[in-house]
Amino acid sequence: MKKAYSEDLRKCVIDCYEAGFHKTLIIQIFTIGKDTLNRWIRQYKETGSLAPKVRTEYKRKFSDEDLLSYIKQYPSATLDEIATHLSVKIPSVHARLKQCGVTRKKNVSL
Repeated sequence: MKKAYSEDLRKCVIDCYEAGFHKTLIIQIFTIGKDTLNRWIRQYKETGSLAPKVRTEYKRKFSDEDLLSYIKQYPSATLDEIATHLSVKIPSVHARLKQCGVTRKKNVSL
């Protein structure tokens, strides 16, 4: 995850904007995006602050322990069955299994 721009940089950008510099020039000087500049201007006008927003923690829908215990209990369960049991979508289960280092057998035609 990328880090937020520093508050000093944000202040310099807003100071240039308030000094009358054109937005295109500010974007080129500080190598920031147009949307970033507009967001900072809007935030400064609304709140008077340039502090980066606090990032929230990602909340998982199911824990690794739940997933691994289900696999131990039902070792031949398919991704669809696991996803149904945990009330999530199949790609979520597949991604989490990959993160945990658990590989699954694929159907092999004989």
